[in-house]
Amino acid sequence: MNVIALHRNEARSAFFPAAATQPIFFDATIKAWVVANARHCEAMLVSPHLSVSPYRLAYEDMAKRNPDFAFPNMLFAFRYIPMCVNGEEHRLARRRIAEFVAARKNIASSAAPRIVERWVGKLTGRTEIELMTEVLQPMVREFLAILSGTDASGLIQGASAVFDRMMSARQRRQLDDELGAIRAAIRRTIGPDGSEEEEGIRLALFVLGNDALAGGFGESLCQVLRANPQLPMSEIDYPALPNETGIPFVERIVREPFELDGVAFRPGDRIRIMLQSFLYSGDVSDRARVFGAGIHACLGRQLSLELWSAFTKALAQIPARAEILDYALRDDDYVFTYPSKLLIALNP
Repeated sequence: MNVIALHRNEARSAFFPAAATQPIFFDATIKAWVVANARHCEAMLVSPHLSVSPYRLAYEDMAKRNPDFAFPNMLFAFRYIPMCVNGEEHRLARRRIAEFVAARKNIASSAAPRIVERWVGKLTGRTEIELMTEVLQPMVREFLAILSGTDASGLIQGASAVFDRMMSARQRRQLDDELGAIRAAIRRTIGPDGSEEEEGIRLALFVLGNDALAGGFGESLCQVLRANPQLPMSEIDYPALPNETGIPFVERIVREPFELDGVAFRPGDRIRIMLQSFLYSGDVSDRARVFGAGIHACLGRQLSLELWSAFTKALAQIPARAEILDYALRDDDYVFTYPSKLLIALNP
């Protein structure tokens, strides 16, 4: 199995159930230990022996080697994204976002049904529709605009790709420019007296939410429709939690030596924790663990589930049967599970 592309390979539906009884293994291609057993993944997520991947340090090193392009916007973003910092910086970043989300929660929750209704309403009167570009992407971006209090929806393209270690230099520069444009939009919203912290929190929400939500919802809907080809959308029993995730794995770095299931890990080792294992586990209760655990648990979990609930309720009002005409996952994405196309026909 090609681990690099496992998250977007349909063979994962057979791989993960089999991995439930398989040991942790080292993959030379990604130079990391791969944890694909749900029980091992759970243990790794809460392990005190691990640190997050040093994204900021990697970009600081690249900036030193290439002074002409110092990635100022990516380095700024990394200071405010909890999964990019450790220790006290991590606790501070989580607290900042948690407080901001709590303050905006009622506004975002009350807006969610209205946002969903507007975009799902695009299906009315259509015989064909491409769900990613016409429904899910704009729906998620509008929701993030409400949550963040900043309309940067027209600027977001690849913001979430900051976590991709396999980007080319050109792509990194383009992404830094995109983040700069989003920061400028945020600054226009908060004004010259707004703090750097206000700017950083809002930028982090766009980075964390865009591909994770749209990708997870799109892939989940695709699998739901595939499983119910003969049913009208109004008669489908939609899952309470998305049955796929846009975030297929997280990576950690070993901070201090430890052992798990006979494998000895040394400081500096990279570990890829396959979150998708929770979705293919034989234990249904594992699904909720895809949102992480412990100090790295997803701060947007409740709002994500509220948006999913509103989305599936809106779909359940559509009496037509959805037939998938064309579907593909992004084949150049090494971080997210994200449909590049989900074209459906709406049949009586």
